[in-house]
Amino acid sequence: MLTTITSEYTREAGVRQLERELGKLLRKTATRIVANGLETPVAVDVDLVRDALGRQRFYQESAERTAVPGVATGLAVTGTGGDVLFVEATSMKGKDGLVHHRGSSVT
Repeated sequence: MLTTITSEYTREAGVRQLERELGKLLRKTATRIVANGLETPVAVDVDLVRDALGRQRFYQESAERTAVPGVATGLAVTGTGGDVLFVEATSMKGKDGLVHHRGSSVT
């Protein structure tokens, strides 16, 4: 349950967002206990987490995409923040006569 919350509902390295999401989950669970007369203790599972916190907010895309050979990550920094870039490369058979000239900026 905690793994689901930390990987799908929080992004930051600290615990501030985790604390907020746990608080939301516990408040909604307490409300259900009182409103529906549920017996305690209540088991909090992944289904209850998704029901209380809504759809998944963050996806671990970088781990999935960089597991494929030829994919690397980069970071773009702009005045409004930044983003993770996925750089993909592939190899292909070239034509005869394609040469690299010394002093060229192409590597």
